[in-house]
Amino acid sequence: MKELIELLKIKNGYFEKLLLLNKSFRSKMQAGDFNDMELFEYNRKKVINIIEYFDKKIAVLTEKVPQNTQWSSEARHQVEFLLDKKNDLVKEIIGVDLDILQMIDKEKDKTIASLK
Repeated sequence: MKELIELLKIKNGYFEKLLLLNKSFRSKMQAGDFNDMELFEYNRKKVINIIEYFDKKIAVLTEKVPQNTQWSSEARHQVEFLLDKKNDLVKEIIGVDLDILQMIDKEKDKTIASLK
């Protein structure tokens, strides 16, 4: 159980890194700086790949745990807390992603309009 909790903490740390990366790029875009989009996409994909790696490690670990295993209430509470935190981070990441996509669409529309 300790290993699962540690893996969930590490994974959440990478979700936090992804959120910071997205927020930083959104701020640049809000300031009109659309440069480095490829670098942003590359870094974002790297973090997502790391998150997927930890997903696999967690899946392998949980498959090894017998179904009738009794977890302490403290351990259950920690896992629930970490999963809730992950869900909150994912919701915030999605919100920032949507902002970024809207700004890209607006910039694309401006570019198309200027070409006409």
